[in-house]
Amino acid sequence: MPFQSNKPVATRKFIRFTMIAFALALVCAAMAAHEFRRSAATRELFAQDAERIARDVIDEFGRAVDPDLHNLQSLCSRSLSKRQVFVARVMDSTGKVLAHAEKTSAFESVLARSSSREVPDGGALAEMIDTAQLKEPADGIYAIVTTKLHSASASNPLTLAVIARVDLRGIDAKADLWQFHLPLACIMIAGLFVVDARLNRRLVDPLTTLARTSAEFDPCAEPTESEPEAPVDSLAARGSLAELLSLNESISAAQMHCRLWRRMTQITERRVDSQVARETKRIISDLNRVRKEAWQDALTGVNNRRYLEEQFPPIFDAQFNANRDLSVIMFDLDNFKQVNDTIGHGAGDDVLRFTGELLRQCVRSDDCAIRYGGDEFIVILPGASADSAARLANRILSLFAQRLRAMFDKTLLPTLTAGVASIFGNRAKTPGELLACADHALLSAKQAGKAQAVTSPIDAAHFRQSGRTMRIQVRSSTPLPAKL
Repeated sequence: MPFQSNKPVATRKFIRFTMIAFALALVCAAMAAHEFRRSAATRELFAQDAERIARDVIDEFGRAVDPDLHNLQSLCSRSLSKRQVFVARVMDSTGKVLAHAEKTSAFESVLARSSSREVPDGGALAEMIDTAQLKEPADGIYAIVTTKLHSASASNPLTLAVIARVDLRGIDAKADLWQFHLPLACIMIAGLFVVDARLNRRLVDPLTTLARTSAEFDPCAEPTESEPEAPVDSLAARGSLAELLSLNESISAAQMHCRLWRRMTQITERRVDSQVARETKRIISDLNRVRKEAWQDALTGVNNRRYLEEQFPPIFDAQFNANRDLSVIMFDLDNFKQVNDTIGHGAGDDVLRFTGELLRQCVRSDDCAIRYGGDEFIVILPGASADSAARLANRILSLFAQRLRAMFDKTLLPTLTAGVASIFGNRAKTPGELLACADHALLSAKQAGKAQAVTSPIDAAHFRQSGRTMRIQVRSSTPLPAKL
């Protein structure tokens, strides 16, 4: 199914509606600014005209008023002769009306406020009258102007209140409207056309091309019979129709394909990670198994000499650097060759298997039992002192002797001899020195009669050759001279 879209048309409509709304908003803002300007101009002209009215009336009253105030009424009546004046009233300081003249009684409701107004000396107060408060409708703008009269009698100041029509003919609303709004409207209409044309060229036309392209070239469409190339007019018609397609649907379809491929990629990655994890786990398990087999003696089930050479130095260094003791017990089977020669190698293998099983049962999980040679075994005890190692060695010798009495004739009874050495007891600094001390103790036990455990009292410094530590080796050391 080809991608179809009518999004370009919707986009064009949205752009035009947005431009129209923006133009209307500008018109409203311009009209609000115009009304604000007219209000400010009205207030300014009102203040100027009210001041002029007050100045004219005050000048006339000031020239004609006498000290006895007998001609106030005639002056008020004369003030009405001015075309814009409709009410004139003179009051004393207590608010008493001394003279009053009016053309109409429509302003009686607003005259009361003039008596309570504080009028500055030599000045005037002007206030616009709301014609909605009048008893009778009145056309135009009216103001109540209140001022003080200069009287010969200083002890009796007079207040003059005049209601007059204010002339605001200086404000030409129509002229201002055409001078301000018409150019602004023209500018906004021209700007609207320019922005619409640029957005259509930069945004809508590319979207239309994209929609047409996605509609004509669908990668998911099934192959169909080739059709002859359409003429130019047909292509133009198709382009105009493609503009009515929905670009939203094409983009949604593209997003759907992206999500599908992303999902498939994630599934593939998880499968690969899971497979890699399984293979890694299997490889590690195989490596551990191979390493265990490489370190394990097949006959006795204990570790072999390779394990001693690879793992004993790190164990020794860890204990030595932590300032902790470490003991080594070296075992050797006595009369083992006689058992092999007399009874057979099968009986010798049984003795070796039993020895390995006995060592595994008697040591802790952190200890190591090792078959070093044919009938030689080593037990490594991290954290154990020489005394603890000697007690363990005597216990192993006792259990070995008890089991072997039931297996062989007393004339061919094999025995087990042990030599014990430790880091603290022999002040060993290397694994080779500690094994040499244990080997010397084993030789001493054999010379003393076999079937016993002897702790080496020799300082490990005696086994250093030319300042270098001996390599890990057993039976390489010779018995020490008697003077040592």
